[in-house]
Amino acid sequence: MRKKKPVKEIVSDSISRLTIPYIEKYGNKILGVYLCPYQIGGLQRIEVVILHNTRKEIPVIKNQILVNELKIQVSIKPIDEYRGSINSEKKEKIARELKSSAVIYDPKKFLNKKITLLQQNEKIPKFYNSFELPNEVVKITKRKVYSRKRDS
Repeated sequence: MRKKKPVKEIVSDSISRLTIPYIEKYGNKILGVYLCPYQIGGLQRIEVVILHNTRKEIPVIKNQILVNELKIQVSIKPIDEYRGSINSEKKEKIARELKSSAVIYDPKKFLNKKITLLQQNEKIPKFYNSFELPNEVVKITKRKVYSRKRDS
């Protein structure tokens, strides 16, 4: 009889399956990946945000996976949206999103530096509908993503 995987591991596997194909296909054009957890009603969602530094739009390879009631979905954004000061509604939304997020891939430390600065800025609140991802999910996912990157 097969042993059932814990839900945290299934969630981590799902996030990895959504993330790794982008890193493998686009390599150095992918600057970072973070997880933005949020709730709509009673349902939890995780948005896997993939940041790139290419002028061309990167097509979505696979856009979502369902794990029980949890929807894990991908969005792809250019890094230019994350640069500069917080001087518009769009930049404030990005700042709040980042402050509520967990980084799983950041080879150049861009996201970690940005989040550290945001954590120190009390004027920028976290999203009201975000939830805390279990540290174990983040650790397992990081390990899988980075180990896959070394293998390719």
